[in-house]
Amino acid sequence: MPTLSEVKKEAINLGFVEFMESFDFMNAPTGFWFYRFRGDYLDYIGFTLKSSCEWMSVPITCIRYDILSEYNMDFFPKGFQNSAPFYSSTYINEDYGVEIGADSWCVKTTSDIEKSIELIKVQITKSANNWCKKINSNIKLYESFTINFKESENAQVIKRKLLLE
Repeated sequence: MPTLSEVKKEAINLGFVEFMESFDFMNAPTGFWFYRFRGDYLDYIGFTLKSSCEWMSVPITCIRYDILSEYNMDFFPKGFQNSAPFYSSTYINEDYGVEIGADSWCVKTTSDIEKSIELIKVQITKSANNWCKKINSNIKLYESFTINFKESENAQVIKRKLLLE
């Protein structure tokens, strides 16, 4: 059972950082996640191990960093992954590209890690990069949020900031 650091090390050996940089994503200084600024928007792709440490999920989101009340961007990227909200609940998936809900990637062995990283690269190229880039307005950002989140009190505050101000 690998640690996230071991998965990251294998991904680095496979050229994953350079691959992400080719899409203008930057490697975060801690943990295993990437970010990209596009005007007022921040795209995020992260890697998290499930409790069994045999499976990994890859959340992806886009946020307007200037409306975050949960995180002080003056300290970015320090602590961002642990405190920033992820309203869309979207993940990179092998079969569908980007979808709501997390299908996991197998990372039980080095061979599994290599296969998963290569397949994730395919999905970033085919759909995840474009999914982020299509969120180019406040209405599209709001539309990327899950229905459950849209029904929350916090979503109403975000909606006012995005659509009414």
